[in-house]
Amino acid sequence: MRLLGEAVVDFHPDHHRIGPAPDEIIFHFVISSSTFEGPQVHLSAVPNCGVEWDTMRGDGVMTHESRHILRTPSDELICARLSGLYDAGNDGFLDALDDALTSKARAQVAIHFYTAAKEYRWLNRAQLIGFGQRDFSSHTLDLHVFCLER
Repeated sequence: MRLLGEAVVDFHPDHHRIGPAPDEIIFHFVISSSTFEGPQVHLSAVPNCGVEWDTMRGDGVMTHESRHILRTPSDELICARLSGLYDAGNDGFLDALDDALTSKARAQVAIHFYTAAKEYRWLNRAQLIGFGQRDFSSHTLDLHVFCLER
């Protein structure tokens, strides 16, 4: 496993909350900006062109799905798809019931890319994973991104 860089995602403070259904709450967040920086990558989000969907279970664990449109320094586009888990802790569900989710959640995500950008086509073949933190009070996600290598 090789560290590729750090990804920082900023979300609009406004969000949608659906539920609670019998045992889950669904959240929808709009991504306002993001960057993915490292020695081999220099990407930034197309503003307001990404969304995150999270489903929180009663134990405070959230399943996470998001898609972002990123731009290369040469102005080409990349689609990033993330999926994984956030762990908001045992009180996370209670906070979510009141729509007062302000906790910090441990984040573990798988990341896949799709692009025709010549200098970034290698990302199409890479399996990336990110570990970090989703901070609901500051509306951010910070990840250290690693490439799984053969």
